[in-house]
Amino acid sequence: MNTFKSVVLPPLVLTVICALIALMLGFVHSVTAAPIAEAEENAKTEAIHAIFPDATEIKQIDLPEQTDPDRQINAVYSVENAGGFVGYAVNVTVGSGYGGEINMTVGISRDNKVKGLEIVSHSETAGLGARIDELSFRQRFNGIEEQAVIGGNVDAISGATISSKAVAAGVNAALGAVSPLFETGGEAHIGAFCGEVIS
Repeated sequence: MNTFKSVVLPPLVLTVICALIALMLGFVHSVTAAPIAEAEENAKTEAIHAIFPDATEIKQIDLPEQTDPDRQINAVYSVENAGGFVGYAVNVTVGSGYGGEINMTVGISRDNKVKGLEIVSHSETAGLGARIDELSFRQRFNGIEEQAVIGGNVDAISGATISSKAVAAGVNAALGAVSPLFETGGEAHIGAFCGEVIS
């Protein structure tokens, strides 16, 4: 009896407690996963509309698999307004920020230049790297059509060079993602790539 209480019972109780906690965590995840995913998608759509305020239709484009683990293209969208095709929006995550991953949406105009940039989420340091979300910094990328180079054609945020370079890497990844589309004729060929209409 003493052996059961001192040897068998403690791990048995611990196993039951762990199982209950696992069940509770699973339940919480199942309840919160859908709203979190919906909020993330809404944030991406809002970012596209911030860059292309007159957008009337946004179509997700199917692209080949990527090979760069540090620059993840999450989605590419064809954007149209009442007059037709106006450009592409690329949602990209870079893992090279000072505080970790930075998720952003980059708008590329129909003439293959950066039209705008919206930071969707980040964990950069307040007052330093977090300034990547300031309009005055994001506008520094507007008009770029080849490579964004911090210290070259884009000035870094003072004291936040790593964060600035991470955003530049995201912009360059976005430009690279849509480059094949422009090479095959831009809007004239998007029908072959289009998937779900999201807006």
